[in-house]
Amino acid sequence: NIDAFVAYEQYEMNYDLISAQRSVFLSDQIPYLFFGGTQNELNNGSAGQFAYRNMFGRIAYNYKEKYLAEFTMRRDESVKFSPDKRVGYFPGVSAGWRMSEENFIKDRFPFISNLKLRGSWGHSGSDAVGDFQYLATYVLGQGYAFGSQAQTFPSISPSSVPNPFITWEIANNSNIGFDGDLWDGLLGFELDYFVSGRSNILAQRNGSVPSYTGLVLPSENIGKTINKGIEILIRHRNRIGRDFSYDISGNFTFVRNKILFRDEAANIPDYQRQAGHSIVSYLLYEANGIFETQDQLDKTNAKYPGARVGDIIYLDQNADGKIDSKDKVMVNENPTPQIIYGLSIGLHYRGFSINSLLQGQARAKVMVNPMTRNGNLNIPLWMYDDRWTIDNTDATMPRAFNNRSETVNELPSTFWLRNASFLRLKTLEISYLIPHSPLANLGISQLRIYANGFNLFTVDKMQGDYDPEMNSSLGVYYPQTKIYNLGVNL
Repeated sequence: NIDAFVAYEQYEMNYDLISAQRSVFLSDQIPYLFFGGTQNELNNGSAGQFAYRNMFGRIAYNYKEKYLAEFTMRRDESVKFSPDKRVGYFPGVSAGWRMSEENFIKDRFPFISNLKLRGSWGHSGSDAVGDFQYLATYVLGQGYAFGSQAQTFPSISPSSVPNPFITWEIANNSNIGFDGDLWDGLLGFELDYFVSGRSNILAQRNGSVPSYTGLVLPSENIGKTINKGIEILIRHRNRIGRDFSYDISGNFTFVRNKILFRDEAANIPDYQRQAGHSIVSYLLYEANGIFETQDQLDKTNAKYPGARVGDIIYLDQNADGKIDSKDKVMVNENPTPQIIYGLSIGLHYRGFSINSLLQGQARAKVMVNPMTRNGNLNIPLWMYDDRWTIDNTDATMPRAFNNRSETVNELPSTFWLRNASFLRLKTLEISYLIPHSPLANLGISQLRIYANGFNLFTVDKMQGDYDPEMNSSLGVYYPQTKIYNLGVNL
């Protein structure tokens, strides 16, 4: 039985030092166990509620498997938004034309098995945001002590400013594609071009409203981004004679995204603005080599405070004669690759099979700066092997330093960006399926012996043992594991 309460205490001191105390308790106003006092602090309980209401509809049209069309409509309702903002209507339309079913294609191009032109557009919504941001919510505080035994009770206080106008985040997705199969499946392809524009993205105006105002701002539907790209898939399969067959399939994707609007401070220079750059671009100092000699250091006007010979040189972007945070630039490179690709190959001869998968990525950069790992002094050996010393002034790495007291070389800069392109043999399997006839008398219907491996080798431009697929800003990531298997399927 928990008493959740609002308490008022008044202390009065009279001439005879006689104290009077008055407390008023309003019981059962917050009927959850977590709001109890320390006397029952091991008790706990909570409650919550959530609801969706959705309706879906579809109309499809198909004429002789030649002309295809479909219209869809969603009506979504989420309690994450205020009652007059909860409902969203999200239509979509797609159409296809199987050109290979037309007589002028069949009669003139008999080698075309399938040829299809298709397009689609969809308007979709997302409520993947914090719950009940349109309400004034409260959080528990450290609490106060009341009563003769000084029992502690929690307190509550406002957590943020509500925004009753927030609503669905929106994505407008468009796609046009072309599919084909030629020569009875000898060659197949799929080509796609897509555009995805996102708007109403919930974000706070922390850029244009200074933090010294002390305001805890609500989220607003203000963000805008766009993604554009192409996807290509080409496949080929063939049989040579009775015993040998093979299949090859390759895919290639190129995607580029850009921030169209994000709330930013009005006084930041254009070269530091995120709008116009990729979504996860780096804000970095631009490096320009290493101070090789004392004379070079002395003749350099703008240098980071405390810079010594052997340290990284940073460019003075605003030409004010010093290196500080105003010299960082937005670099339109990030760990998310713009290009991904793969190649699958299968070779089959009688009972023998070889299957492999190669995968890779390109146009990606990762930040490999291990000196910033929570003060950890462990640094890869390759960074020390060619470090600057008096006897090695044309080194590729800065001098040795103590990253607990020196910060010049561990600043986030283009010096530590590494090309994360790679080609990896993801899987390789060799197997043999023993013919059925020798095993029939043993009651065995199938026996297959195989050996396979995963992550067998990688071709990349990373140094040391860093995994180019790590997608990490500090170079801290558990590497891919090589796995070898021998097995029997009986």
